[in-house]
Amino acid sequence: ANCQLPTANCFSQPTLTSANSPQIGDKIVDLLADTVGVIAGPSGAGINWDFSTLSATGDTSISEVVTPNSTPYSADFPGASQAINFANGLRYGYYLSNTAEYTSLGEVIPGFSLIMTYDDPQKLFVYPFTYNDNFSDNFSATYTSGATFYRTGTITVTADAYGTIQLPTGTFSNVLRLKVIQDYRDSLNIGGIEYIYQT
Repeated sequence: ANCQLPTANCFSQPTLTSANSPQIGDKIVDLLADTVGVIAGPSGAGINWDFSTLSATGDTSISEVVTPNSTPYSADFPGASQAINFANGLRYGYYLSNTAEYTSLGEVIPGFSLIMTYDDPQKLFVYPFTYNDNFSDNFSATYTSGATFYRTGTITVTADAYGTIQLPTGTFSNVLRLKVIQDYRDSLNIGGIEYIYQT
């Protein structure tokens, strides 16, 4: 544990395991907030992040973790152990969840007729994972939305801080903050000319 004097607030160092990953039946609630002027705050041990004054700026969106075969696109992702139905069918994500990792296998956005499948899946979490841990993973995918696009990239995840976070909905302790950096490159070939988008 890390204790800060003189108030003697103690924070235990949290460790993420597969028990912390999304589970079938879980609900994910998204609420947009105005973050203009909000600073992410320092990294380190025993941090207290105070975001209690954030104001909601939009509607609440509720997503649900479901079995893949309860979705209309499960046949495209035979290796998925779970799916997330985002905002009642706005988007579907397909994942492999086990004791070692939580990995994205692809997604479908019906409104854009977009289907993305990973040739080399993208790891989102590895377990166990605690403060100062990090990992990098290369990934590649193909997706169609009127044309065929090819994506390659790298994701790097670092647990750079832990402590307590204050939100308008309450205060949560034993929080592990993850810093995620994703670099990717999309390419499209039209008539022998390659178009590239990189971020």
